[in-house]
Amino acid sequence: LTFDPISIGLSNESMWWGPGIRNSIIMSNNAPGFKHITLNTTRPIRTPVGSFEGEIIAGRLDGSGFTPLLTHTTSAGAELYLAKRDDWRYFTGININYQVRWVPGLTLGLIRTFDAYRKDVNTLSEYIPFFFPYQKQNTNDGDPIPRDQQTSLYTRWLFTKAQAEVYFEYGLNDNSYNLRDFIGSPEHSRSYIFGLRKM
Repeated sequence: LTFDPISIGLSNESMWWGPGIRNSIIMSNNAPGFKHITLNTTRPIRTPVGSFEGEIIAGRLDGSGFTPLLTHTTSAGAELYLAKRDDWRYFTGININYQVRWVPGLTLGLIRTFDAYRKDVNTLSEYIPFFFPYQKQNTNDGDPIPRDQQTSLYTRWLFTKAQAEVYFEYGLNDNSYNLRDFIGSPEHSRSYIFGLRKM
C-alpha cells in the first residue's frame, strides 16, 4: 500500500542494506529472504536541510533445519556445539539515510537491527527497540532480554560528473559499556568496508 512518499508492505524479498557493492555488513541479498513487514519511503523526502530516506522492518527468522556438525567436540573433549532453542526469532531493523543539501552526492546513513527469540519479546519497547540506549552503562546492567543487536554507520559520496563513487561502512555487533570502553578497544566485534568505483 503506497501513500506517497510512504509505503507499507508484507514481503519475503531479499534485501541489501548499506553502501557496499560486493559486500554488506548488516544485510545482503545473497541468502533467501524472510517473511517481514515493512514501512519505507518510496522516494527521497525533501526538507530545507536535505533529503531523507528510510525503511523499518519486522520479521520472522526460522531455523535453517541443518543438523549440527558431525564432529562437535575438540580432541580434548570440549563441546563445540551449543544447542539452540526450538523457537523462531523476531528480527527488527531500521535503515535511515540523509542526503546532505550543501554537499551534492554525499549520503550519511545509520542501520540498527535487533533479533531475539520470540518468547523473550513481550512488550512494545521490545518489539520496537530502536530507542534502546547504545551504551550499556545506561541500560541498568545490560539488556533486559537476551538479544543480539548490530549497528552500522555508513557514507557514500557520488561524483556524477566523474561517474565515480566512494563508500565506507563501520559496524559493531556488540555495544560498548561506555565511550571509554569503545575508545579502549575499538576493534571489539567491529567490521568495516571501504570501496570506490569509477564507471
